Amino acid sequence: MSRRNWLIGLGAVVVIVAVVVAIVALNRDGGGSVATSSSSSALSSASSSAPSSTSAPVSIPAHVWPFGTSSSFTSPADAARSFAIDYLGMTNAQLGMTSASGATTTVEVFPNERGMARTVVNVADAGGVWYVTGANADSIVVDQPHAHAAVTSPLAVSGKSTAFEAQIGLELRPIGSKRAVATATAMGGANGEMGPFSTTITPPSTEEPLVLVVFAQDESGEQTYSYATVVLLGV
Repeated sequence: MSRRNWLIGLGAVVVIVAVVVAIVALNRDGGGSVATSSSSSALSSASSSAPSSTSAPVSIPAHVWPFGTSSSFTSPADAARSFAIDYLGMTNAQLGMTSASGATTTVEVFPNERGMARTVVNVADAGGVWYVTGANADSIVVDQPHAHAAVTSPLAVSGKSTAFEAQIGLELRPIGSKRAVATATAMGGANGEMGPFSTTITPPSTEEPLVLVVFAQDESGEQTYSYATVVLLGV
């Protein structure tokens, strides 16, 4: 009898141990499933919170050249050269230094290999392509109007200049065109001496933006201008 009782007790212990092992294994499997689920959730959350790789739209600056919003100029020098030759008619233009200061980039342009009269072309970068926003000749300083000023009728233009026989020319051109819609002349300084000039020019309309070109004619007849200051108005 005692032997039977001992065997029964041993069997009960074995059953209890088996039940405990099964419960531990079940909990272990459940815990693994929960951990995997948590990892998947964390990965999903991290993915959804990651910044988008979509690039922000490129902002095209208000510009004189080239026309429209598409540009093939991938360097400031290329943009300045095309502007001088194709927009200003300086077919013999020679480039000087390209300089950058903060967000401002400029390119020197000279009328030919011999000419010392400098026009500084202002260019702006938009996503790796370049646009001309204006120009300033050393020998034609326009004090009024400022760049982006409103178009008025008549438009008062004043500053300082020096040119052959003191005479400079003025044109108003629509944006996107090389055609002059208004012209005028003014007298400033001569023989390398800067002198004041003041005149008015009448635009056909004050409703549309325009480009003011103040220039010195190329007296050699080899090209259109020797140097010019270019001011974008109305934008």
